[in-house]
Amino acid sequence: MRKLIILLILLLMLPAVQSQTGTVPPNKWTFVDDYFTVYGSPEMIVSTSGNPEYERGDSSTILIQIMNQGKIVGFEAEEEPDDANEIALSKIEQQMEYSATTAVGVMASLQPNEAPLDIKTPPQSAGTLVSGQVSEPLQFEIKVLDDAAAGTYPLNVNLTYQYQKDVTVDRNATPTQID
Repeated sequence: MRKLIILLILLLMLPAVQSQTGTVPPNKWTFVDDYFTVYGSPEMIVSTSGNPEYERGDSSTILIQIMNQGKIVGFEAEEEPDDANEIALSKIEQQMEYSATTAVGVMASLQPNEAPLDIKTPPQSAGTLVSGQVSEPLQFEIKVLDDAAAGTYPLNVNLTYQYQKDVTVDRNATPTQID
């Protein structure tokens, strides 16, 4: 008789990680005016759906959803605008600063740790998640090993994404001339 194996999906959140897959080219421009600094970042919450119990030899799909609960926790004025153009630029910068809580290029991978199973699915993309948005369910195919001992096994979900840290605008405040 086959014994029932129970997998408890313990999803550990890794801190927000900026992708380090490539190098960022140096700025061509020097921006001298920075009107605001916003403090905040994405805050990712991971959840699963479905029955977390599997039998030896089972192949199944684990559904994972990611929610961004990012919050702006502070806002600071840095510099006072001097003229009409700078006032317009500061308003544009202020609006753009609120994107600090958006997670761009969210990638999720499922890690078995010591669990007796194979993860068949490579990392999945959840796209871009603005604060308050929940991803579509990501499907991860698993296979429980035939010799798995009954028990509860934690799994990890590793997330990587990028997010905006600071905005500085310059030039003319018309939409086609902003840097």
